[in-house]
Amino acid sequence: MVVGLIEGFARHWATSCILTHGPVPPFDPTFGEAFMTKTPDIALFTCTFSGDREYFRLLCESIDRHAPDFVHVAAVPKHELHLFREFTGEKRRIISMEDFLPSGVHRIPLPPRSWRKKLGVLVRDQYWVRPNLRVNGWVMQQIVKFEASRTLGHSVVVHLDSDTVLIRDLKVGDFVTKGRARLFRETFDTKYDDHQVWVEECARMLALTGEIPKDVHYVGWPVVWHQGVIEALKAQIEKLHEGDWRHNLIRMKMLSEYHLYGLYYEFIHEPKVEHYLNNEKQMILRTLEGPADLTSEVPDVIGEIGPDTIGCCLQSTLSASIEERRAVSDALREAAKRGAS
Repeated sequence: MVVGLIEGFARHWATSCILTHGPVPPFDPTFGEAFMTKTPDIALFTCTFSGDREYFRLLCESIDRHAPDFVHVAAVPKHELHLFREFTGEKRRIISMEDFLPSGVHRIPLPPRSWRKKLGVLVRDQYWVRPNLRVNGWVMQQIVKFEASRTLGHSVVVHLDSDTVLIRDLKVGDFVTKGRARLFRETFDTKYDDHQVWVEECARMLALTGEIPKDVHYVGWPVVWHQGVIEALKAQIEKLHEGDWRHNLIRMKMLSEYHLYGLYYEFIHEPKVEHYLNNEKQMILRTLEGPADLTSEVPDVIGEIGPDTIGCCLQSTLSASIEERRAVSDALREAAKRGAS
């Protein structure tokens, strides 16, 4: 009875979300042609949570400074919305992750994150999916990226992690060239077994039976998606597998949203009018394993800044303080400015 009441409330809540956000914009098959003649509707999108709140603050400051004309949408867990209200503005919306999850998904009540760390239990939110599946919040973030990109009403969605900072002004041309959105795609010189598992699982979901390069890679920051491609990907998955496409994605053994999108576009989607494949240097630099003193890594990162570099990811796993992160982002910003002069 309790489960029935919960599901009934969830259906009512989902209906209210549709009334609030409006219906999904219809996909225009001629969009690629129209894209050639008009300014594309681009949104920056971030999935985050309270554990990354201060990193998200730095991202917002850098967007306000370098991309004030771009719409920025951030999705956070519903129970943490109140912690992010201060970031809302004319060009920035804070929305609930749960608005984009399918029915039958419920967050498992856990102690506050601060207590979880002290108790040594799972820090990320956990979700229960009927009838008997526990899912990590990281997987749910991937589902939210897909569904939000499909339904928010923006033609192009640029994904920015919350631990990213922009160091140069953004322009439409960074993401769209001659009517097509950038889609990063490269191959590794050496094959990695762990990477192949992601590719193979995504290929299985898409029923790709031909020869797929196992060393193909679609994670290049920032990741740029197209709403029409997401709509077509949804249709493809629901044609191959029974039920809501999100439930099928949740049950994947290894879900990589960026590889699933890239494989679908390159090997299945037709006509290919929304993207151009780009294997050039990534536009956002990443500090992968910074030392205890993050500032000691600055000279190496500065040496990697190129004419197309727009930002840097200061990994949330680094132990650097917010003050150190701010100082590093300022130093990179000044270096980028000198390089452009």
